[in-house]
Amino acid sequence: MWALWHTYRAPARIDPWLGLSAYAAALLGVVAIVYVVAGQVERRIDAGRLLAAGRYHQALFAARWAVLLLHAGALFFGGLGGLVLRAAPEWLGAESPAVMLSTLPVLLAWAGLIWTGYRVDRATRERSVLFVLDAGLPVHAPPTLWQFLSHAVRTQILFTLLPVVLAIGLRDVLLWAVAALDVRPRPELELALALAPVGVVFLIAPELLRRILPTERLPDSPLREKLEAVCLRLNLRYRDILLWRTNHAIANAAVMGLVPQVRYVMLTDLLIETLDDGQIEAVFAHEAGHVVHRHITWFVVYAVLYFVWLAAFEGLMRTALIRFTGGYPTPVEVAMGVGGIVMFFVLLGLLSRGFERQADLFAARTLSSGRTTPAGAPDAGGVHQFNGALLRVAALNNMPLDARQMYRGRNPLARVYTAMVHHAATWLHGSIRARTEYLEHALYDPAGTRGFDRIMIALRLVLLLGAVTTTAWVAVAIVRDIR
Repeated sequence: MWALWHTYRAPARIDPWLGLSAYAAALLGVVAIVYVVAGQVERRIDAGRLLAAGRYHQALFAARWAVLLLHAGALFFGGLGGLVLRAAPEWLGAESPAVMLSTLPVLLAWAGLIWTGYRVDRATRERSVLFVLDAGLPVHAPPTLWQFLSHAVRTQILFTLLPVVLAIGLRDVLLWAVAALDVRPRPELELALALAPVGVVFLIAPELLRRILPTERLPDSPLREKLEAVCLRLNLRYRDILLWRTNHAIANAAVMGLVPQVRYVMLTDLLIETLDDGQIEAVFAHEAGHVVHRHITWFVVYAVLYFVWLAAFEGLMRTALIRFTGGYPTPVEVAMGVGGIVMFFVLLGLLSRGFERQADLFAARTLSSGRTTPAGAPDAGGVHQFNGALLRVAALNNMPLDARQMYRGRNPLARVYTAMVHHAATWLHGSIRARTEYLEHALYDPAGTRGFDRIMIALRLVLLLGAVTTTAWVAVAIVRDIR
């Protein structure tokens, strides 16, 4: 939103200070409403209605979008952008201070929304003690407010914020260097100056992120030896296997790092504590699938290709509209920018779901008996072991199997909204039911799995061809600019 406003400089429609006051009051109002909802949900949970926590998360989903819409209104109509530029002037094109200042209200509002969730989290944990005991699992005291906020802010804000700020700061440095060389960059060079810092930060981000999150080396144990044996069998190279401490709030695993020297596999404390070794191996095999198939690299290729060609398309449209109308309507350009961002996430979701299915299939194949390399159709043992782990993780994280489980018995309007919340939360991964059913179906349709493999190979070839042609085009344009 800041980039869109900064590009087109929409004028303020009202007095900027009045707009800022209204904006701040509206943000406080959103946080207050969610706090009230959290109190109502807390009382329902105390009365034994644990499923009421879903109502809070639906309210939180709406509140986050409300914050973004209020921010857009403050920028494009309330004069927030002008105030930011006055308070943080851009010295030699540096945007870092203005970006940080312009996004600060959103970050503070999101931190306030995180704070409202403490009551719901504490009530859910306290009410679930008997269920935990019945399942034979360890009981832990709920985290303090500070522990809850520290963990949530790290995972929900800083995890994304710090790499972005670092990339923008590196871009500022490159712009200063170009200005010192007295080079007038054309659009292709400007695009390269914007993408190069992103690539650098993405490469080194794991070293930064593993320090933002409370992680430590997974202690030497039979479990670690088993996971290391899996890596050796799959020829999977990595820097370390980490234990991710979440105050026993999240059962999950993740992998990060483009190259082995900065590649880490993380397993959360709740995952290790509540799953048996076979289930942990299944989750670990899924993360190994992401590494073996180089999904992180292909995500980067997709993102670079998309924004390079989006910038080229916008340039062509700008030239055509100026020639046709004698001017370029700002609303059209804003609509193109917003539409381009929306389409990016639509296509990202489709790509991510394909990668998740590929990692699921890889894990089931790896766990199949007598299998030295993950290929062909999985057997029943591998599928049931992985699906059992997936269902266990979903239960620990209170994840519904699909949208139908969330809106059963509710009115039509509530069903539509609940389905929106669910699909937004599962857009990058797909529902648990769809993922487990696909693997069950793979047992009886080996030809279907081979067809899926061919589709994924074709997709990678398309991305590779796009990367080669785009790199050549940008390189030629940069050389022409320098000359």
